[in-house]
Amino acid sequence: MKLSEYIETLTDEEKEKFKDLIEECKLREQKIDECSIERSKKLQTLVESEHNLIQLLNILNVSSNKLLQEVSKVYLQGININTKKQ
Repeated sequence: MKLSEYIETLTDEEKEKFKDLIEECKLREQKIDECSIERSKKLQTLVESEHNLIQLLNILNVSSNKLLQEVSKVYLQGININTKKQ
């Protein structure tokens, strides 16, 4: 139940009696709403960053595998050259 819905259930006397408390609750509710919006934005940014990181890690994985293959080829060529010289 939202605060405004709850306030509607109060009598005029209760509203007056708890006026300060009600105002404090309204301010806190507003702050919570603002923080929720900010949290959602930050979570979206985090999701996008995670997606970018995964893409970059995949590129790094492919690149490192290609590099390993090329280094292995050069190494094997070096072994073959040394074997032929002997």
